[in-house]
Amino acid sequence: PILFLLTVVFSFYIFNQNHFSVAKLLLRAFIVISILAVMQLLEFDQISGLYTGWNVIGVRRLTIPFGNPYDLAFVLVFFIFYFLMYAIYNNSIRYLFLAAFALYLLICTGSRSVSLSFIIVFLLVYPIFVLRLNLKRKVKSMVLFLFVSSIGLFLINLESFIKEYPFISGQYVQFVESGDIGQSASERLDQFYFALD
Repeated sequence: PILFLLTVVFSFYIFNQNHFSVAKLLLRAFIVISILAVMQLLEFDQISGLYTGWNVIGVRRLTIPFGNPYDLAFVLVFFIFYFLMYAIYNNSIRYLFLAAFALYLLICTGSRSVSLSFIIVFLLVYPIFVLRLNLKRKVKSMVLFLFVSSIGLFLINLESFIKEYPFISGQYVQFVESGDIGQSASERLDQFYFALD
């Protein structure tokens, strides 16, 4: 009920403005999602219970304001890349912090499939896209430096990440150690093959 109320109030407020801006709309939507997500992270379970099942709340996977962690993860990936591109085009450090916060929230969803999709896009598509942008050489160099630095920091902290977020990393570690992808990944792979047929 709170999400629906906020949606109506938010929509009314945004479309009542004389200078409608998609950028402002997206930023405000992210702020609302972030506030609700932080409330779940701070274990305001009564509010979380309005959006998702108690079984999801019990395992502390971030879901609200959506009912499913995968839905929130999908939306957060959009915001990560949106904020990264906004930061590049507008030379805004603030939006880099928003992208980092969205990435943190993505990790808190525990969504392995969306996290893997993010990693693939970030490692393969994003650098190619940035190189093709019509940007000054200095800006491109800075972006690529941040890209390589973020990968380096992640690799340096990989052991801590594996310990801190076993729900996300466990299945990947299992695959590296034994070649077994696990039941959840097997189901996703079957769904993928079914979609190809």
